[in-house]
Amino acid sequence: AAVAVLAVAPHHVRYATERARAAKVPHPSDFGSFAPFLPPELRQEAGALVHPTFALRTALSLTWPVDDKFRISSSFGYLVHPVLGTRKLHSGTDVAVPSGEPSVAAADGVVRVATRDAVNGRYLKLDHGHGLTTIYCHASKLAVGRGDRVKAGQTIALSGASGRVTGPHLHYQLELDDAPIDPERFRR
Repeated sequence: AAVAVLAVAPHHVRYATERARAAKVPHPSDFGSFAPFLPPELRQEAGALVHPTFALRTALSLTWPVDDKFRISSSFGYLVHPVLGTRKLHSGTDVAVPSGEPSVAAADGVVRVATRDAVNGRYLKLDHGHGLTTIYCHASKLAVGRGDRVKAGQTIALSGASGRVTGPHLHYQLELDDAPIDPERFRR
């Protein structure tokens, strides 16, 4: 609510939270709870500030998904793909991790995707709220399934070499509203 007040008049936020409380909505001061009670144009205006603010807060508190002793083998950015031989955006960070090492959730979240395909191998996509997601690719084993709630630091997969790879590693990807961001910018 405090962040929403920066975008719209306090009396609108107060009224919306009071309506949410009267409707017995859980956590009436959370934006997602009281936003439906704001007029549509104000909801959009407040959301444009609230969502990126909380996404940034979460991104700044992310933990690294594998032990720090493992080196980064390929950073985010344009490169020549080692298998395809073409120049393309590498949308995450590759960490040279031997098969079987635990990969952990970078933050609390919900598993939105837990599947396998020919490119990413076994992979997970975690939703951390406010448009922020993390993706973990090329696992040898997934330890969680779609819909599971996970905690920061919880083992979610074991590293491997599934999918289109040249060797075992973790491809770790960070996205905001489905647009990739360099995960190393948020590595502590």
